[in-house]
Amino acid sequence: MVRTDTIGARLSGRDNNFTTVRILASTTVLFSHAWIVTTPGMVTADYMHLLGFTPGFHAVHVFFILSGFFLTKSILDSGDVVQFCVARVLRLMPAVVLSALVMAFIVGPWITTAEPLAYFTSGETLSFLFSVISLLNISHPLPGVFENNVLPGEIYELLWTLRYEFVFCAGLALAFALGLLRFKILVAVGVAAGLAGFGVYFWNGEDAVLFEPIRHLMRFATSFGLGAACYLFRDRIPYSMVVLAILAVASFLLKDTGLATPLGILLLTYGVLYVGFAKVSWLKASNWLGQGSYGIYVFGFPVLQLVYLFWPDLGPWSNGMVAWAITVPLAVASWHCFEKPLLRWKRPMANLVKQLTRAATRSETASGERVEPDTSADTTSVRLP
Repeated sequence: MVRTDTIGARLSGRDNNFTTVRILASTTVLFSHAWIVTTPGMVTADYMHLLGFTPGFHAVHVFFILSGFFLTKSILDSGDVVQFCVARVLRLMPAVVLSALVMAFIVGPWITTAEPLAYFTSGETLSFLFSVISLLNISHPLPGVFENNVLPGEIYELLWTLRYEFVFCAGLALAFALGLLRFKILVAVGVAAGLAGFGVYFWNGEDAVLFEPIRHLMRFATSFGLGAACYLFRDRIPYSMVVLAILAVASFLLKDTGLATPLGILLLTYGVLYVGFAKVSWLKASNWLGQGSYGIYVFGFPVLQLVYLFWPDLGPWSNGMVAWAITVPLAVASWHCFEKPLLRWKRPMANLVKQLTRAATRSETASGERVEPDTSADTTSVRLP
């Protein structure tokens, strides 16, 4: 009997190309935003759309697909919800904190049109740090920074997607804690229902949706869910060029129909995993960059704005290329010198959180217990000399 090659069979070890996949995705996001940075009035509808979405949107879908796949693996491997959550915070937030601090106290004072004293004494500078690091308002400006750009005051256009990442991480942790990931039929039904809803919602394309507030939730939840399902069913999903070709042909033939978006997200999910696990040596050429793709995502937009500030006559492609050349070294340095070292603290910090939780629980229990009076000694029977 011939053994079928599966996604699960390809998963063992670290011999994969996902660093390259992530670098390509973050680069696509960076270049797609070079257009809105340099072109007044540019909106989503002006971009090229492929299978219902722009290349930039598909690139963000890639990140959520990979998050769903590898985070499901991570929580099932570790079996530790606290460590899982701590590790995710340590992976996502250090680059944001570092970037915000550099923008507020180095880049901001250098390029602001405000007076130095006014800049540093303005409440807006400190509230910028809180708003960005907490992800509550990633559009918060710095005084006099980028105020004459095409997108005035915008610094962290891309960070809003991190809110969804944290929501899905919390949902995955809850599903694991409740034991729901053991019920694969339930997972399959849920993902199938989500994919059907995704298809209905985007039946007429990304720009013709109803109930705008849930548009991004539908996109990202479907991508994350498909990634998670692919991990859970990894031993049943064949690793096959034939499957990839069937999805590609079906997507192409139905690209002008309402089925384009659900077929497109299925093709993207399978294609990302297929390329990621392909045994092709040249796809590993970018492995030396480490996890720098996330830094490209975080630092990319501020650098695009900086490039426009100094060279406003550059077109989108030129702006993107200059920004990419500046951002990649920053992202690699941030990963190796700052982000990666902090990940060593995930176990100590997780243990600290557990200890604090246990201490708080014991304290609450002790405070709720009724203290009975000590009647072991009868003072009336004590004879005085």
